[in-house]
Amino acid sequence: MTTANALYAARFSDHIPIVFPFRAISGQLGGHDHDIAVSDVFDLDRLALTLGQPIVELHELRQYDNQPDHLKSVIYDGEAITGGDKLGCYTWGQWFGDTGVELFRFRDASWTPLPRSIYAVGQPGQHASFISDIVKFSRFIADAQSVPEESLQMLGTLSVPNPEVLPDPQVFCVDNIYWELEQPERWDLHAEWREGGGVWGTIARHMRFQPALIRLADDYLRYTFGLGPGQEVPPFFAVHIRRGDFPDDWLAMSVNQWAHAAWEAMQDLKRFGIDIKHVVFTTDEQDPAWRDPLLMLGWHFVDHEVARSAERFGYWLPTVLDTVILARATGFLGSAPSTMSILAYRRVVDWNGGLGRWMNYGHEVPEGWVWAW
Repeated sequence: MTTANALYAARFSDHIPIVFPFRAISGQLGGHDHDIAVSDVFDLDRLALTLGQPIVELHELRQYDNQPDHLKSVIYDGEAITGGDKLGCYTWGQWFGDTGVELFRFRDASWTPLPRSIYAVGQPGQHASFISDIVKFSRFIADAQSVPEESLQMLGTLSVPNPEVLPDPQVFCVDNIYWELEQPERWDLHAEWREGGGVWGTIARHMRFQPALIRLADDYLRYTFGLGPGQEVPPFFAVHIRRGDFPDDWLAMSVNQWAHAAWEAMQDLKRFGIDIKHVVFTTDEQDPAWRDPLLMLGWHFVDHEVARSAERFGYWLPTVLDTVILARATGFLGSAPSTMSILAYRRVVDWNGGLGRWMNYGHEVPEGWVWAW
């Protein structure tokens, strides 16, 4: 979502975007702290052609901490890399007293806080409670001729020196642009994405996965379904069950509730003449005993620990591969508050012409209901 927002703002401000890598923290994905380039996940060449604008990734300009080895520059003459010109970038969170990880990871950047006036709601100190107007933000970037006085005042309040290099009038560079919507007065942070409008409809729906990832996901699906190499992957229903960091009310939802909600959606597909015989579910639930009842129904689970996906392909791969697998489905059931579910839902509906459903809290299962294909 952050990357799509950045591309949206760059496009509508007529700037060339500098895209930051995805950042993984070891506590989330395992292994060591590491990054992955956006182009390792999404086909940026295709996206640039579709949008009609160039897209530049940070590793094409600078080396930085946690940069993937395969993207590092090779020095043939043995000389150390000398410091280059600093990038002039905006920082989104500094107004709220947030120094931000990017401010320390990308040391060849000079950071200018965005002015308070571009934020839609929220007050200093309310880091996660405000949403910004991405249209207003894009207009500011398009028209900015100098650093606003309120940005300089914030630097003084934080006892931070003025930036050495100001943001370039032709380049778009910002540390974080996650909390942005086209209509923040109408939607909460995720509702605009769930409805398929805003940045999803303009940018993100065109962000297709790298073909190599799609081929790998299909290979995993063939293995999961017991198919041979090259056999066609049959239509399947996908379920994303988010549990790890959700409130207790969500954690209290039973396996039977999830199964019944999926069954109801599959009955809707049958009414369209689509009879699905495979269900794949992904989840951050680590307890095999919780997953076992779904496996007993005949559902499929891609067990990355058994497949040693992280060891073989890197610690990003299990999450990325699950994302691609969900997007290959004909029908989908997900957790409405989960960004992973939201994107999977939109991809199934808009890319595949499939059916999407949300799991409702407190979903009721009729007495005596049992799973049946």
